[in-house]
Amino acid sequence: MIGWSNGEPVRTPYDHCVLVMPSLRQLRPGVTVVRLGRIAQRTATSH
Repeated sequence: MIGWSNGEPVRTPYDHCVLVMPSLRQLRPGVTVVRLGRIAQRTATSH
């Protein structure tokens, strides 16, 4: 759970979710933006 909205819990779409702050390009008065993400697992690659 990351917060509350009108008395209801706001949950992430999956476990181990991280919050990613947006770029300053999206910054405007009255606008709140945050992205939800997850860390991808690296896989071994052969060269």
